[in-house]
Amino acid sequence: MNYRQALAIMALSVAVMTTLTVAQNSSSLSAQGRGISNRGLVSHGPQGVSGLTFTLIDYPGAIAEQFPFGINDSGKIAGYYNLPDGTARSYLLQGKAFKDVVFPGAAVTLAFGINKSGTVVGTYSPTTSSLDSHGFTFKGTSYKSFDFPGSTYTNPYNINVSGDIVGIYANADMVAHAFLLHKGTFTSFDAPFGQVLTAPYAINKKGTIVGIYQLPQDGTNHGFILDNGTYTQVDFPGAVSTDLNGINDSGDIVGDYTSDGSTYHCFLLRAGTFTSFDVPFPGSALNGATGINNNGQIIGTYGANDNTTFYSFGFLTSH
Repeated sequence: MNYRQALAIMALSVAVMTTLTVAQNSSSLSAQGRGISNRGLVSHGPQGVSGLTFTLIDYPGAIAEQFPFGINDSGKIAGYYNLPDGTARSYLLQGKAFKDVVFPGAAVTLAFGINKSGTVVGTYSPTTSSLDSHGFTFKGTSYKSFDFPGSTYTNPYNINVSGDIVGIYANADMVAHAFLLHKGTFTSFDAPFGQVLTAPYAINKKGTIVGIYQLPQDGTNHGFILDNGTYTQVDFPGAVSTDLNGINDSGDIVGDYTSDGSTYHCFLLRAGTFTSFDVPFPGSALNGATGINNNGQIIGTYGANDNTTFYSFGFLTSH
């Protein structure tokens, strides 16, 4: 379950804040707003002992399709929300204040990452068609557009403190590949696992990249770490699908996994140990951690899809 991946596949196929307490447990791996409510909801999710406190994120007036993806060390959060007419807008959230981020003239603006200096990266489209998507950066009041050379589709996902950007692109054949943009030079790469999709979702100060690759046999996701040219495959123990979505400068990784293909859980991977956790919102089956900063603050999404009703909101917690 990864909304960034879903958007990529579409392209190749786009606060109320409440305090909660959640359950968590650990297992080891050898890795190859509208305001604040003080209404406390205490719940034990399916994963173990209590511990985490959550702030739920709901952009005022938006429909229930909201996705925060990036958080920097100042606690600024970048994300986006869908609108009923099929358009989408992005935001920056600091404290209780939302600021709109909309690329000039775009029908769809999706912000995915933000670095320490406050530079935001994402993708925009002049129309509601995700087939016509371009990368952008935003800082202060300035927007800049960019594309992988010769591509028909460019989707940046994350930016580190040095300004290095990772994402995906596609040419006319609409086959997606990963890219790294470093000091103005693009490098294309694909994970060496026989996959049909490689999507790098985050990069830290050291240049370590995490993301997912998808196998053609069953369409399941598997995580990867790319460090100094070496790929490591990462799967949550017992999971049928694993997404690595964020990494901080200490190497802490967050993401989501599923063991049954329908219920998704968040995880933190720290020093080789997975800690699983869920947002204790009643009925929520789609939980995913999307970003982590150097202070241990984690953002993500929670929601449900029962074939008749879909919703997704954001959360902020720390570990």
